[in-house]
Amino acid sequence: MDLEKPQPLPSVITMIEKSTPTSESSSSQSITPCQKAPVTTTTPSNELQAQPQQPQQQKPVLSTLFLVFITLTQLVQSIPFGAGINAGLSIGASLDATPISSVWVVASYPLTQGAFVLIGGRLGEIYGHKKTMTAGCAWGFLGFVVYGIAIAIVPADEPVDPKGKVDWVGAYLGVAGLILFNFVWNQSPIVGWSSPYEIALLILSVLHLAAFCYWETCVASQPILPFNIWHCPSFGTLMLTIFFAFMSLGIFFWYINVYMQTIRGDSMIRTGVQMLPLTIVGSMAPFFAAWLVPRVPAQAIIGAGCLFMVTVNALLATIPADLTYWAMAFPAVLLSSFTTDLIVTSAQIIASNTVPAKHQGVAGSLVGTLLTYGLSTGLGFAGTIEMHTSEDGQNPLRGYHSATYLAVGMSVLSLGLCFFIRIPKDTREGWAHNETEGSGEA
Repeated sequence: MDLEKPQPLPSVITMIEKSTPTSESSSSQSITPCQKAPVTTTTPSNELQAQPQQPQQQKPVLSTLFLVFITLTQLVQSIPFGAGINAGLSIGASLDATPISSVWVVASYPLTQGAFVLIGGRLGEIYGHKKTMTAGCAWGFLGFVVYGIAIAIVPADEPVDPKGKVDWVGAYLGVAGLILFNFVWNQSPIVGWSSPYEIALLILSVLHLAAFCYWETCVASQPILPFNIWHCPSFGTLMLTIFFAFMSLGIFFWYINVYMQTIRGDSMIRTGVQMLPLTIVGSMAPFFAAWLVPRVPAQAIIGAGCLFMVTVNALLATIPADLTYWAMAFPAVLLSSFTTDLIVTSAQIIASNTVPAKHQGVAGSLVGTLLTYGLSTGLGFAGTIEMHTSEDGQNPLRGYHSATYLAVGMSVLSLGLCFFIRIPKDTREGWAHNETEGSGEA
């Protein structure tokens, strides 16, 4: 994978500032939606004074603090998922639910988040990302206080598409299709495929997703998901890599906790302590990923993350019942802390550098959608395998191993796809050039 190193993503502060317009050279070239348009500055010297001045740069301290707090929001959205994994079995038991049914405690949160990421990104483009983010303050008094301060001190951004419209029909078809498809697979281990509503809902979900593709491609004037984005170099391959990788990661997180609590008999507190390496090392992994970005090609970073994914799932798929925690469980938990940050960091860079500027928001939203949706959907596939291989619950470890072997296969597939990811050369700096004129509308 000998490719150009990707340009670092522009900061949030830089993106909200207006860039000075530049004029293109008279010999314009034909530009496809995924090609980068050459930029030449041919503005005459006597016109320079007539151009508006650049906005005053934000103070470095304020910019740094802003980026730190925005980054910490990623921790907030991960807390409910992690809490559900550790306490899922106990919550299910208190509700007289079987261990297989308890998977909904974990799957419900990433399902909901993943299904609504894409429409949330579109709302931000139309109404402004600040307004969209701070709308959550209605959920509680603490939100009013924290987001009230944010409203007062955070400068308003300029909406990317202020004259755009929300494709509500496409939003319904996409969200409904994703939720129904995920529900069917996570419910199948509980009721089995012999249940009539399982087949009916599966067909309904496929019809919704097919209708979504048709609507977005042929009908919608301003689609939520412009389908020409899939023609960009390696974009489809990247999305498949993310989806398979995080399906396998969701399976690992669930079954490592189930193994500790049901096979080893560990309490929730002991299980939480044994998962501490994930928290400690995981808090340092983003800095390691940030250090790698300017030094290593993004394809190599995402490949390393997928390789770690294969390793941790292989360890869990072969772990015996009576083995000490330090032999296989500890290395698996430790290495799993690198998977998410390496894959997400590189995926965002690749997605940004392979699509036009006007589609970068959609690309980022799609990465978030497949990330969280994969965490939830993989559990449904794994639960089906566990149900059919655990000998009616008499041999749970065999069922856990079989489910985790599915995760091994998914992670191997994601690793193989990494070899087909390519990043075109990109010499732009940030958002200096908007390709909407050259690339054409979606």
